[in-house]
Amino acid sequence: MDVKKGKISTVEGDKARVVADDGETVTMPLTVPKHLRGGLTEKDTPVIYVEFPDYTGAVLMRMDGEEPDYALAEEMS
Repeated sequence: MDVKKGKISTVEGDKARVVADDGETVTMPLTVPKHLRGGLTEKDTPVIYVEFPDYTGAVLMRMDGEEPDYALAEEMS
């Protein structure tokens, strides 16, 4: 398991492909947690992600620490 940083390449429903920090490697579709969906719609959004040897994984967070507004609203209610 490797924790890495990169930038969003594409978003496909509840999955995203990430371009690794080396600028060349693109991941297989990684799971995007529900609280981040809608907050990763822009290409090149910097993220931290985890990738396993079988090429599965998940986006853990945005590098800037931001979350979509609806997630913050749910948290406060």
